[in-house]
Amino acid sequence: MGIRGRQIIAENLADLPVDDEDLNAEEQEALEETLIDQSSASSAIAELSDEISILHVLEQQAKNLVASGKDRKWDELFRPLQNEP
Repeated sequence: MGIRGRQIIAENLADLPVDDEDLNAEEQEALEETLIDQSSASSAIAELSDEISILHVLEQQAKNLVASGKDRKWDELFRPLQNEP
């Protein structure tokens, strides 16, 4: 993540309340819109291109995991059921 991305995250996290129940509906909606609008930390074409490349790699990794048929979470949840019916 570029310097701009880190700055945006730091600015937004500094303004976040400890408990989201401290916000009224309008404030919560405004905060969500701000975070969504700034979800891409890229401010330049080169940064955006790098971000897209990273997303392509992550997408391929996710597809490979789905195709492998291995589900680590299911395996961990199922293991105790095998040992103690």
